[in-house]
Amino acid sequence: MPADIWKHEDIQAVILSLVWTCLLMTNPALRPLNFMVVFPDQTALFEQLKYTTLTFATGLLDVLRSPEAPGIAYFKSLALHLDPIWAIYLLVLEKPGHRPRIYVGSGTNKANGFPIRWATYDKLFRLGINDGLVPLYVEKAFQEGYKMTHSCVLVWAPIPFASERLTLRGLFILFENIFHHLFWPMISKTKDWDMPHLCPWPIESFEYDGCNTHFPIVEGLSVDPSMLKLSRDEINALDVEKRKAHNRLFIARKGEGVHAAQSMATRKQALEEQRYKCVPCVMTFPNLAKLRTHEAGGPHQQKVSGAPKVLKGRGGSQLATIRKTF
Repeated sequence: MPADIWKHEDIQAVILSLVWTCLLMTNPALRPLNFMVVFPDQTALFEQLKYTTLTFATGLLDVLRSPEAPGIAYFKSLALHLDPIWAIYLLVLEKPGHRPRIYVGSGTNKANGFPIRWATYDKLFRLGINDGLVPLYVEKAFQEGYKMTHSCVLVWAPIPFASERLTLRGLFILFENIFHHLFWPMISKTKDWDMPHLCPWPIESFEYDGCNTHFPIVEGLSVDPSMLKLSRDEINALDVEKRKAHNRLFIARKGEGVHAAQSMATRKQALEEQRYKCVPCVMTFPNLAKLRTHEAGGPHQQKVSGAPKVLKGRGGSQLATIRKTF
């Protein structure tokens, strides 16, 4: 790995330099051509930053510069964001008496972003429901008694406009690929998958095992050549028309108001089944997003921390109420 990569003081510059290094060093037989069509040079890679805002996990640069490989404690210190974002995420799976495992993946759903991907794991580990999208070795870990003890995001960005989806999805596949190199969430610690060696630490020094089976770069990037000829405004306008046509077709098939009625029925069923329940606060929510919003709020945090409730009002009446004077 080129030593000057670590001279950057900006984590974004470090990761993008690693991405470009990986693109150049990966065997062309393993690197799909479409990546080089979308990112023909390093300038094109950095050009994407004009149209998106990237946020990286706290302390990531310090961790990558550390002489010791990161442990599970670092991953558990990172936050989970369930806003409408595209993200590279990491799962921590643990079972008493066994080595922990991790899994690194990406969530780039064009409409709902990362939260819809995370819901797949939430269903499995909380409800035991596998919707068919759970990776093989994550499912095996669940069957072996492992629990998802933490999940977090390593890098994220707002869901892009249609004109930026292709390049940002390509960039996120490459980010995912880089974090496979850096944190080695692979099932083998001896196999290299014919990938360049970009891990800063000896692979055997990691305190955890992995659940990933391959490097994401080999999956390729789907490119529609006709879209490359259009301007950004033309792509966005075309996307709006496609969504309008989709809605018209749905209404024609199902009838006016059916989608809203189905959404209402889904929320009602979730409430009846208490599918999204906050046990400490004895509250039930119609969907996962509302539950997570509640869990991030002050009243819930105060409840689970055991802190006394701070009453509103004048000082004297507050004190009298707390002391139960009357």
